[in-house]
Amino acid sequence: ESLDGNVLYYSLNQDQDCLAVGTSQGYRIYNLQSCKLVSSYDEAPVGIIEMLYSTNLLALVGSDMSNVHLSPKRLTIWNSNSSAAICEISFAYKITAVKINKSRLIICVKDKIHIYDLRDTRILESLFVKNNQLGRLVLSPNNTENCFLVYTDSITKGIVKVYDAWNMRQSTTFEAHQSPILKMSMNYEGNKLVTTSCKGTMVRVFSLPKGDKLYTFKRGTSNCMVYSLNFSRQGNHIILSSENGTIHC
Repeated sequence: ESLDGNVLYYSLNQDQDCLAVGTSQGYRIYNLQSCKLVSSYDEAPVGIIEMLYSTNLLALVGSDMSNVHLSPKRLTIWNSNSSAAICEISFAYKITAVKINKSRLIICVKDKIHIYDLRDTRILESLFVKNNQLGRLVLSPNNTENCFLVYTDSITKGIVKVYDAWNMRQSTTFEAHQSPILKMSMNYEGNKLVTTSCKGTMVRVFSLPKGDKLYTFKRGTSNCMVYSLNFSRQGNHIILSSENGTIHC
């Protein structure tokens, strides 16, 4: 089925068997094994959509300030079966990123990363960040062991900060690249992190939570903007796409 409207956002669920797409018209969710549409919404533009595995719970953020249904400053936990909001959390600034697993809900705004208990949406901690308008953060799919939140707020260096989102404590800070981080991803177990900088020439893999460098891969010699960077579900492959129209695996 073709998409109506422009694509504003896309994400895979934690099991990597569903693709969620936010558009200027709403959202679409596809099963990647059957390539069939499994859920849709057409009432308001969706700027961010994140799934909780293959459940009916979605985290939605709008893209239109004038829309009464979904706002860029409001996080909506949505039941896709009943097409109804379960709860809403509003902010003074636009939401730049949302991540979710079975125990934690992470919401990033202009200068803060808010950590919530997903069970009752009770706020647990707010981390101050200096420069994260791009929402550069990742959350481990693992909700207890290795439940790490990894983020960067530097616009001059490739500094990575690791936060233990289960025990609610800062874990490690290390330099992954000389240039600012552009893309990051964690494996399913939450014990490895892959990163690339705004230059896009090098891809590095680190252990978590210590941040020991495990591997370095060279994408190319010329600078290039990386669009996506992910581990495979099994964690034995990394896939990267860039503005050059190439895909590296």
